[in-house]
Amino acid sequence: GCVLVFIMVVVGGITRLTNSGLSMTDWHLVTDTFPPLTEAKWNETFARIKVEGGSFKGKRITFHDPCYLGRGNNEYEAPREVLLKLDAALVELKRSKQNGLCCGAGGAQMFKEAEPGTREVNVERSEEALEASPHVIAAGCPFCNTMLTDGVKHFNKEAEVKVLDIAEL
Repeated sequence: GCVLVFIMVVVGGITRLTNSGLSMTDWHLVTDTFPPLTEAKWNETFARIKVEGGSFKGKRITFHDPCYLGRGNNEYEAPREVLLKLDAALVELKRSKQNGLCCGAGGAQMFKEAEPGTREVNVERSEEALEASPHVIAAGCPFCNTMLTDGVKHFNKEAEVKVLDIAEL
């Protein structure tokens, strides 16, 4: 779930390709070497990934739905399926899935001063997540991770509740 990493990989690949001396007429060398990734090949590759619960057994985990994954791409169940494989107790937030509350970074709140209002959106979202009494708040976006971490710190709960990317779990 990290768009930034994807962009870095693509930009890095383009830079390496540009510096390799290949011309556009040589592009077939790359495409012939790496055939297109079909849906069947994707499924075959990711079917081999094993998720083991181990250290999360008995822990309470809540998942914050990232706007781009959820509302933007209508994907709500895949991250939950992964979390359920951890042998943890998945605790839903009162505002989740299609009714989820944005953490604020999709609106660039982490890059600017707070807008007028009674409280910052990441503090409200973090408070809601903390009400679920989780051991871990899982996120699927680096912006969400930052905003929720800041919100957990706001409530001085960082020693009790960890905010982790779903890939870390």
